[in-house]
Amino acid sequence: MVSLRRARTVPLAFAAVLAISLPMPATAREPTAAVSLGDSFTSGQAGRWLGNSSDSFGSRSGTDRACQPTLFGCNYDTGRVYLDGSRPPGCARSDVAEILSASIPLQERINIACSGATTPDIFRASNGGQTSKGQPPQADRLARIARERRVKLIVLSIGGNDIGFANVATACALAYVTRAGPCAKRERPGIDAKLPAAMRGVAKAIGEIRAVMRSAGYRPWHYRLVLQSYPAPFPRAAENRYPEAGLQRSTVGGCPFYDSDSNFARDVVPLALDENLKSVAFAAGAQFLSLRDAFQGREVCSRSSRLVSNASPPSPVTSEWARAIGTGPILQGQTIEEEAHPNAYGQRALGRCLTLLFSRATGSWSCKNTPASGTNGMLLTRVSSFPRAFRMTLKVSPRRVVAGRRTCFRFRVLSAGQPVEGVTVALAGKRARTGGPGRARACVRLRARRYRARAGRPGFSSVSVIVTARR
Repeated sequence: MVSLRRARTVPLAFAAVLAISLPMPATAREPTAAVSLGDSFTSGQAGRWLGNSSDSFGSRSGTDRACQPTLFGCNYDTGRVYLDGSRPPGCARSDVAEILSASIPLQERINIACSGATTPDIFRASNGGQTSKGQPPQADRLARIARERRVKLIVLSIGGNDIGFANVATACALAYVTRAGPCAKRERPGIDAKLPAAMRGVAKAIGEIRAVMRSAGYRPWHYRLVLQSYPAPFPRAAENRYPEAGLQRSTVGGCPFYDSDSNFARDVVPLALDENLKSVAFAAGAQFLSLRDAFQGREVCSRSSRLVSNASPPSPVTSEWARAIGTGPILQGQTIEEEAHPNAYGQRALGRCLTLLFSRATGSWSCKNTPASGTNGMLLTRVSSFPRAFRMTLKVSPRRVVAGRRTCFRFRVLSAGQPVEGVTVALAGKRARTGGPGRARACVRLRARRYRARAGRPGFSSVSVIVTARR
């Protein structure tokens, strides 16, 4: 834990009955899907906004996506942004949520994340899960999706609410506007004390997801599970365009923090979450996506970004990627829940990170933006080779044959004792593909020498077995 302080043979008849009774994943006729679970950072909270503006009227200089222009100004309809009746204070599932912004070659992208979620909101109801905002536990919803679709990707963002980070940010902002002194030293022990339990909850959440998928007939290689960390919404003190003294951070910028608290919120807490979540992901065999530096230079009040105005319209290159906090944004119609969350630009940037990750079947990665580029300028950097490719074993029968005689070979491919389908097995130019039981068959006439039967499938380490043909 990283702290803030630093077989037996089965009769054939019985086997057939068992095979029929076991649950099976959705067939090839069902649509492929990606599913996002977790809290407000994946649900798309604050997706209503395109940058931040000090304009409280109309479209707020073009930043308010809920604005429907009329002859008399704007009719604000948050249902245009937050889908299926999820507008705040509901689950806040926006139309630009990370999973919906990602360009991945799957037929459906389904967002069941919910604002305010903690780890028990992920667990199955039968295993301690809880209902939140009228929504059933997310693992139970995933179970139905997994039966009706071919789930290929699951993205999880959870743990931030378990350590109470939103409450800490509120306390630090209040300390700044009331001039009560920096809050980091007061808040740090509380977060540090909550981290171990929070990470146990994250580990259990991953276990619940695995259990649901297993019950639906999926094997570990049928889908990818990604655990991601959190982007920092506020800059370091040295990178803030407003001075600590005065009122600009609270009345103009929307980043009301002392310098030391800014550094605490930018580096200390995100780093602790990042390192702990990475450890949980590795222990659970999940891919890890680090997002803590994804908004570098695009944070609220960053010197590299600016407020939106009539002279500086919304832009993913110059505008901020997270929602400001304070009375100004609230007067614009923002709900408190939207504060300090990725806005529409931020969500699109995270979606780009997910797009890039989808093409990396192994390893764990960090996603960062490119200076002076928009949301498509995100780049991945490998942070670890874990998780590695799945290992498989290849069994070939027979392995010794008479040269010149046509022989039919039987292949069996397993991984951790489970059959692997879709594996291409090649022997002397002949190819066969394993089916659901992990079996394949090929008939070939071999010359007198040694051959290698090779088995391969994306996401797996290749394996080979020697076959010998003698006269």
